[in-house]
Amino acid sequence: MSFLVGALGAKRLELLRQLAPKATTIGVLLTRNSPETEAERKDLEAAAQARQQLIILDVGAGRDIGDAFATFIQRGPVR
Repeated sequence: MSFLVGALGAKRLELLRQLAPKATTIGVLLTRNSPETEAERKDLEAAAQARQQLIILDVGAGRDIGDAFATFIQRGPVR
């Protein structure tokens, strides 16, 4: 159900905080052209507030995922 996506994004972010409490930058992949993408983006940004920097990338195909991880490595959330 699409109306739950935003709430799940914040819960996932909180779980990640518990797993990696020292993380200052978090990379997020969102599905390009999905009706839920914008709601999840807004929810994640609100949940991150000033605690973490988010790098949110929209992906649509397998090649996009490889490019996204290259961007994450370049910009910092993957160590």
